[in-house]
Amino acid sequence: MADETVAERVDKRARSRRAVLALALGCAIALIVTAVFFAVRPGPNSATVTNPAVSGRSVGSALPVHFRLARLGGGKPVVLWSLVKGRPSVVNLFASWCPACARELDAFGRVSASVGSKVAFVGVDTSENDPARSEQLLSQAKVRFPVARDTASLEVAGSWGVTDLPVTFFVRSNGTIAREVLGAESLSVLRRNVAALLKGAS
Repeated sequence: MADETVAERVDKRARSRRAVLALALGCAIALIVTAVFFAVRPGPNSATVTNPAVSGRSVGSALPVHFRLARLGGGKPVVLWSLVKGRPSVVNLFASWCPACARELDAFGRVSASVGSKVAFVGVDTSENDPARSEQLLSQAKVRFPVARDTASLEVAGSWGVTDLPVTFFVRSNGTIAREVLGAESLSVLRRNVAALLKGAS
């Protein structure tokens, strides 16, 4: 009888240890899953999110374009309204210090070249502290469209309610916002957004 009691005690302790180990393993797995989720979850600068509430402007509203800004690299000022007036337009706010901005520049260079004058592309170098670096990135991406500087007063970003970069506005020929995208756009996504803009341009 004594041997059976000892055996039962040993068995009970073994079951108890297994239960504790199982609980610890379950907690560890839960922690790992949570950590992985937050590690891979896209942040505002790494994902492309179409959202009419990204800025202070809503889809369908008119985008103010009454800006005369210095041109990146010097030369004639960029008069925004004259560039985008009367045709579908894509206005991209970016900066050299923004990794997501740099990732999408190649797509902007390629798509703007492919559509030619059918769509007005304009860049706005925003809150920039290294204009030479911006010029280098744009050159590497073969960006040929006009790029304005909105650095000291943040005139454009402030008027449009932009607080994060990059942000791209797709504007119909009548001046209203067709789409607003926060985050880096891939080549395929940018092509799709420009095609949609051309389809419903007016």
